[in-house]
Amino acid sequence: MNVLGSLASDPNAVPSLPYFWYGCTGTGDTTIESFLEYQGDDFGWIFTPPSGVGKLLHTTDEDWISQAIGQPDALALMENVLAYLDEQANSATEQSTWGSLKALYR
Repeated sequence: MNVLGSLASDPNAVPSLPYFWYGCTGTGDTTIESFLEYQGDDFGWIFTPPSGVGKLLHTTDEDWISQAIGQPDALALMENVLAYLDEQANSATEQSTWGSLKALYR
């Protein structure tokens, strides 16, 4: 399973996952960015609303997470996902009236 985009490199270099059991493929429009790909099919996506504020990240298999013990690339990708979502949450709260509430969740 190939890891694409910033999730493949920030903060950890994760070019691929050695373990991914099963998933559904799909495509989308310009609001969808793929981050997991295998043999030309996409298995993980990042959705950005048309407003550009906020993100939703989705994969179609949880086994790469549940089997992550002993899989350093899976653990590194999880860290990348958390770092990405944290960065996006910071950006979204700074751009909204909720910015003053950010400190409550940190």
